[in-house]
Amino acid sequence: MQRAGTLSFPMKNFNLEGDVHDYEYFLKNHLGNTRVMFTTNPKTVEFTANYEGDPNNPDDQSLFEEVQIGSEGDFNHTTGSPSYTNAQVFRSSPHNQVGSAIAIPVGQGDKITAIAFAKYIAATEDPGVSSVAIASALVSAFTGATPTGTEGGTGTINNNFSGGSLIGSTGFPLESGTAPKAFLNLMFLPESDVIDLVKDVSFAYDQVADGATEAVINGISDSPFDQLKIEDFEAPAVGYVMVYLSNEGSLTDVYFDDLSITVEEHPVIEKTDYYPFGLQMAGGFKRVTALENKYNTFQGQERIDALDLGWYQFKWRNHDPTIGRFFNIDPLADSYVYNSPYAFSENRVVRFVELEGMERAYRNPATGLITPASDHFRHTPPSNAQFLSQPIDRSGINVKLNTSIGFQAGFRAGKTGTEINFGSKELGSVSLEDGFKAGNPNETKENYNVSVAGLFEVGVEKTTTTEKSTGSVELFPGIVDQREITTETTTKKSSVGIAGFSFSRDQSKTETTVEGLIGSQVNVGQKQNSIKFSKGELLPVNSSSKFSISAILKLEVEIEKKNK
Repeated sequence: MQRAGTLSFPMKNFNLEGDVHDYEYFLKNHLGNTRVMFTTNPKTVEFTANYEGDPNNPDDQSLFEEVQIGSEGDFNHTTGSPSYTNAQVFRSSPHNQVGSAIAIPVGQGDKITAIAFAKYIAATEDPGVSSVAIASALVSAFTGATPTGTEGGTGTINNNFSGGSLIGSTGFPLESGTAPKAFLNLMFLPESDVIDLVKDVSFAYDQVADGATEAVINGISDSPFDQLKIEDFEAPAVGYVMVYLSNEGSLTDVYFDDLSITVEEHPVIEKTDYYPFGLQMAGGFKRVTALENKYNTFQGQERIDALDLGWYQFKWRNHDPTIGRFFNIDPLADSYVYNSPYAFSENRVVRFVELEGMERAYRNPATGLITPASDHFRHTPPSNAQFLSQPIDRSGINVKLNTSIGFQAGFRAGKTGTEINFGSKELGSVSLEDGFKAGNPNETKENYNVSVAGLFEVGVEKTTTTEKSTGSVELFPGIVDQREITTETTTKKSSVGIAGFSFSRDQSKTETTVEGLIGSQVNVGQKQNSIKFSKGELLPVNSSSKFSISAILKLEVEIEKKNK
């Protein structure tokens, strides 16, 4: 997957304790869509309950549901000063059978370890304890409300527990037939309504041992505690784990203390799949403890979630992935008359990306550099008799005024004149046909030409276009960073014409410079050389005359006659 994508790390999670930087990485596909976000420093989260309520020994008891505290020194496991006495107690039936319940959101691959310490007075079973009451207690602890039988999740919990106590049934054996039916439990609850409990896959438990009996009640805690432990339970999917304590079928009182739950998060923070036009597929995952990622999503664009819009904000327009269209008119619509002004990436979304909301573009999967698609894939109009036999009527006269400024001087009247230009920028042009068009501020022209009445002409012209962008660049093997990239395209044309015959040579070159790297010029375009020898056109489509004068500021009037 790395070969078909780009790895970058523009997002930092600053840990102010010890000034440690936690880097979060983005794995992108060939179109620049962020598919997976992960970290090399996954978090470990711990939840504890010591039941003491001591601000000098804080815990997370407020996060747990159905906590029943008993104060007996013999059944306290928490150490410290002053001496503590509290523990979670489950009185004999018909008192509460479930308590200290907590639901924790998890991602696939997270590992959970739960530990508690338990002790009881005597072991006497009560076969008449209602298992449905256990199911109701579980749902109540999880939802904080009285369960209704119409809820899918409630129904599946009732189904799992309806045939009697789950532990002790087929597939869920008791660890001891003589010890109390008191357990540390861990249940995985998927995001869907259907809950399928399978031992050690979606449901794990540890039963209190026979020897954890407090024989003498004297406030000294003579008998040892039994450590109940569920270790490295791996979440099979995205959902919740519910950890709870229970006394499911005993007349004796059971005490639990020092409950702790540790969640070791998987390195994957977020996973997203997209339909071709950017609509997110169901089944994605986003960790609740992760920083919000809305700036590096579909094709690396910002996602606008305010008012539940779900748009992607490109530089010039906003895209709605629900309908696969922009809802602003294409600023370059006049240049793409064959295309809908609302089309996204010209509807070629499998191979190309959208360039700033202007046109489709090609993204290099290896470097992440984006260039206009026309630089890589050119389309030639069909050349056939029917096409040529139906010419478009383009007759008429167009008058155009061009202006530029720079180190230049000269004059021209029709096909006679001389000009020298050491570097100028076009300010703009006004014409009867196109109206006003601003010049390209990133383009610089240099030229020298001499022409005598169309009989003799010699000229040299150089055009340099500089573009700046930000992209992912491999600094070292396996390390890619976001850097400013400067792309410079240079075209040169030399020509000599005598009495209607012309000899010309065209050259073009593209070079890229990466910010912060020494000697980082990389030729990412094509060097082209072409030599042409031709005679003047017999039936020219357009004929034009130019009249200009320049001294720093150049004014040029071009009169163009268009034939059919």
